[in-house]
Amino acid sequence: DMPGASFAGQHDTYLNVPLTTSAVCQSIVDCFSSLFTSRAISYRERSGLTYEDASMAVVVQAMVQSQQNSGVLFTANPLTGRRNESVLEAIPGLGEALVSGLTEPDRYVVVRRADGTMDHIDDVRIGA
Repeated sequence: DMPGASFAGQHDTYLNVPLTTSAVCQSIVDCFSSLFTSRAISYRERSGLTYEDASMAVVVQAMVQSQQNSGVLFTANPLTGRRNESVLEAIPGLGEALVSGLTEPDRYVVVRRADGTMDHIDDVRIGA
């Protein structure tokens, strides 16, 4: 992400990749290639970013099956830009449905004091 742009959901994610060198390498190539989908290009254009600004790091990690819920924590509110608010979005099961926008998450907005400790929960929205 960048100060003026959040790339959550803009690039492809690959889950449960077979543990072979060729499968992992192909998924890395496919992930890098998602920099050039119409969705990603359009988002960068709307955000005023140039072709040269496009870059990414691909994270490869062991898949852990979700026992209950998955979620995303934003340390700054992605809707308002407020840096004293953290936003937690969570859903039952795998987080892919959340980051790809396939489901409506439970959402909690937590306001932090200047020292970083929690002040109060500002907003709670329970998803569909």
